[in-house]
Amino acid sequence: MKINRKNLLTTINKVLPGIAVGNVTVDGADTIIFTNGHVYSYNSAISVDAKLPDDIDFKGVVKGQDFYNCIAKLPGDEIELEVTDSSWEITDGKIKISIILLPNDNLMERFEGLTPTDKWVDIDGAEFNKALKVCAISSNNSAFDGIYFSGTKAVSTNKWIINKYILTNEYPEFWISDKAVSQLVKWNNFIKVQYNKTWVQFQSTDDVVFSVRSKNVSEYPIAKILPLLENEVVAAKAFTVELKPQFYDAINRASEFSHTIDDHETVVVEFGKDVKIKGNRTSGNYEEIVNDMTVNIENPKLMNFDYNDFISSEKFFDTLKVVSDTPDFDVTLPVHCILESENAVKLFSSMV
Repeated sequence: MKINRKNLLTTINKVLPGIAVGNVTVDGADTIIFTNGHVYSYNSAISVDAKLPDDIDFKGVVKGQDFYNCIAKLPGDEIELEVTDSSWEITDGKIKISIILLPNDNLMERFEGLTPTDKWVDIDGAEFNKALKVCAISSNNSAFDGIYFSGTKAVSTNKWIINKYILTNEYPEFWISDKAVSQLVKWNNFIKVQYNKTWVQFQSTDDVVFSVRSKNVSEYPIAKILPLLENEVVAAKAFTVELKPQFYDAINRASEFSHTIDDHETVVVEFGKDVKIKGNRTSGNYEEIVNDMTVNIENPKLMNFDYNDFISSEKFFDTLKVVSDTPDFDVTLPVHCILESENAVKLFSSMV
């Protein structure tokens, strides 16, 4: 049969997040399964089910990444594929490839347990994607890595940061790992979600079902996190800065001259008549005055920040507040700060 190579690649690419690479501990986790007009992947933490193009009608189990890499390097727009009992024989011009089929070993039973129910909840894919980006915390080595969802709230934390994003739609309660977040954030076309046993399932506009295993929500300290965050927001009333897009751009440029404080890559922000962004390291120094930004305080404040606290938010927050009763706070101690927008709040600390 003749197959459009690019269409096949596009479909396989959708299920790659469910393929285990490197040291495979789950039998068959590095394979993909073609059957019944779909292609499936499963690595015990993530599973993806994608519908195949109409011109693809064959069954078999193959090494997922190897098969994708092989097809990706072929030059033709179309390939010829012949199915035998033990292999797929592929021809592209003068190129001939034999893909050895692997035993099924009842692998399909895994996917039968992942069949979605009819209890889908509609969501806004672009908003969900934004919540993932705002709440993602890089290198979160705490016991609470990942993002917790419940109702209209998405929350994340480590020992330095608390993020909260307010969603339009009501979500079921679940807690997804950072590994899952790193894959889900690549998609912006999810339109439905459901909690199915221990899995969270998302459906895309092109009928892909992306399943992610939920962590144990009873272990997430949501009852402690939210009151702490709300108390800090109320206390942040003495020092407020309206952030401009050019502020984030300056932080990004200064990050090339960041210095390390307690394993955090930091830059210096000076708040005063001029808002200045500074970077200092042994290889050189950086300083930039941010256009159209000023803070009406008598004595300028120099504060060290992990630049990732700003860059990761993709210019989403428009206000910075300091948790203090007075503008004359002590910058020689860690200072709690709040980043705010209409839909989100981030609590974090300066570095000393």
